[in-house]
Amino acid sequence: MAGGVVACTTPEPSSFDAGFERSIDWAPPAFGGVIPSPERNPLTEAGVALGRRLFYDRSLSADGSVSCATCHIQGRAFGDGISRGSDGVSGQRLGRHAPVLQNLAWHDLGLFWDGGASDLESLVVAPLVSPDELGADPDQLVEALADDPLYIQQFDEAFGAEPSLPLLMRAVAQFMRTLVSGQSRYDAFVAGEATLSADQMSGLRVFEQHCVSCHPAPFFTDHDFHNLGLETEFSDDPEDLRKGRGRITEREADFGRFKTPSLRNVTVSAPYLHDGRLYDLRAVLVRYRDGLVISDRLDPALIQDNGEAGLPISDQDIDHLEAFFETLEDRRFLNAPEFGQP
Repeated sequence: MAGGVVACTTPEPSSFDAGFERSIDWAPPAFGGVIPSPERNPLTEAGVALGRRLFYDRSLSADGSVSCATCHIQGRAFGDGISRGSDGVSGQRLGRHAPVLQNLAWHDLGLFWDGGASDLESLVVAPLVSPDELGADPDQLVEALADDPLYIQQFDEAFGAEPSLPLLMRAVAQFMRTLVSGQSRYDAFVAGEATLSADQMSGLRVFEQHCVSCHPAPFFTDHDFHNLGLETEFSDDPEDLRKGRGRITEREADFGRFKTPSLRNVTVSAPYLHDGRLYDLRAVLVRYRDGLVISDRLDPALIQDNGEAGLPISDQDIDHLEAFFETLEDRRFLNAPEFGQP
């Protein structure tokens, strides 16, 4: 790992500031330098612009009250800061915590907490038609888009076709692929352009010893699914959300396994876990240390060599991990005007 001299101060990195401009397909070198996209839906300026407008457009919802951005707020890494939101058209609480939206183009093992969507195009449909989220009627929605002269123009520019649900899905997916976060202090440190404080460096060492197996750089997630012992009782209902990955695979071994979230921007994306049950990072870390119980389903990575459950970390280790997590905050991403409401 590149770095430089450890310092007790953290001056702003010179080339990771808000003045940085990037193309729609930009990605950090550590990510491969370019955003991957499927051949059937390549990134285009017109497609991303259309997707951005759709993402923020409340008229897509059944009553015109909510948009995708209602529950995916840029300053929260496109999460909503609520354990299980109730801002949808029905006012009912959702079954799971709204996940953040960042670096999704590299999630190749499935999206949502249970991997229920295979790609970003299919991810768009569920919240769009869910009666507890946007609650849209697809036919009525397409008719409304076809009555809007600007949407007609934008769909033609992006796809050479009239508005349709499949093209809407493709446009929103394009915009979400551009939500790339890779300009944190940690990234500047790796590039040799910034220093970390002594506490942050200590946190990095603790992280590399105890956390990296499930949260490897550069994405700080393995994109996989793990059982943290959060859910222990399951019903016969095939749609029981507590089953996590098991709801999709129907394999009992997958019951209670949920997708590993990225730790990028984790300082602004509380609450945590699939149901948002913990509201601060320290509580999460303490649970990993003290709150785990051995079971047949508990992920082996959380079982120590002596057979005990949990991570062998001290209070000071937790202090240092919290300091390190601050280095993963990407203020450029959280404030980038190209990701905001058009």
